[in-house]
Amino acid sequence: MKKKLGAVVLITVIFLFGIFILISKPSNSKDNSLQNIENKLEELEFFILVEGELKDESLRTFRENYKEYKSVFNYDRYDSESILGSTELRAYGIDAENLAEGGLEKYLNDMSKTFEALGIDMTSETNEFSTTNYIVTVNDKEYIIFDSNDMMNSNFWWIASKQFIQILNENLETNSKDERVFIVNAGNNDQMLIFLTVDQKEYLNQITDLNIKSLEEIESAVY
Repeated sequence: MKKKLGAVVLITVIFLFGIFILISKPSNSKDNSLQNIENKLEELEFFILVEGELKDESLRTFRENYKEYKSVFNYDRYDSESILGSTELRAYGIDAENLAEGGLEKYLNDMSKTFEALGIDMTSETNEFSTTNYIVTVNDKEYIIFDSNDMMNSNFWWIASKQFIQILNENLETNSKDERVFIVNAGNNDQMLIFLTVDQKEYLNQITDLNIKSLEEIESAVY
């Protein structure tokens, strides 16, 4: 009887010790509550490009959109003549066809508030635009967006988009900014270009289905 009682006590002690270990062990699971996500975005300085009422609006729309759609970005309008930009000044909708048809200066102008918030001066001029050549000058440097050889490429629109992203990233790097331009829906007509740090990009890919990529990540893909 004593042996049986001792065995029961031993089993009970082991069981309680196991429960204690489980309770005291730090959890590796992520808290994806809305408040926790907002706190993490603040920690990553995701909303740092806006302040005052615009930041309040950015936070409000983020809460509403993420709660309902698991979406971080908010757009107010979209057509070929207006700006498709997110409230916190990080994401822009790009029509690849419009960009390739001489729209680079327009999109740079659309992004002017982001450049201003980052403390970057961006000037641009179209040197030549025709059916065979598209040459621009951005911040006193000339860039070939496409030439006659590119016109034979079935991925012609993507070539122009890629050049645009490279111009943006070159100027971000020249100005010693942590942000780079990443892309969603690369190679398609309706694309999203997003100004993010690497840490911000990685976190957004954890909490959304955007599948944000860098040019390096899609360099080997065929569009």
